[in-house]
Amino acid sequence: MLARTNSTAYQVEKLADILPEIKMLAVEHYDEFASDRKARPLNPDYDLRLKVEGLGKFVCVTARRNCELIGYVWWWISSDLTSKDVLVAETDVYFVRNVPNRGIILLWLVRFSLRWLAARRVRLVKARSKVAADGSGRDAGPIWQALGFKPKDMVYSMPLEGSDA
Repeated sequence: MLARTNSTAYQVEKLADILPEIKMLAVEHYDEFASDRKARPLNPDYDLRLKVEGLGKFVCVTARRNCELIGYVWWWISSDLTSKDVLVAETDVYFVRNVPNRGIILLWLVRFSLRWLAARRVRLVKARSKVAADGSGRDAGPIWQALGFKPKDMVYSMPLEGSDA
């Protein structure tokens, strides 16, 4: 499954196949958006994601312009804890480089993701968005809402004492 808008291509790619590119882009992503940096230094568990991807419970959807990786959205897929017969997908992380039409690229990236997830019988999709006002592009809520998502839960977070946060 592949979609294309102008010069940007959207597709599902195996994390193992693009790991070096992902690692480079993850640094840019972290530098721009990370919160609780002292409590959570950049050190993604790629091994876990690779194992879960092998089980069909993790998917990496990418955006490429002229073959260059410019964005991604990662989804965890599982049975709903309340209704085990229902498949749920939840965002792990998502990012688009600071390129022209960044928001539109994210919008198309998510739209492509939703079609892919629906074709695999996922019935509920949950997305997280930072609410902090600092930093560029922090609040992706308007993009999620433009796609039909509604705020349902508020997630609270705090680093614990001793984490130097």
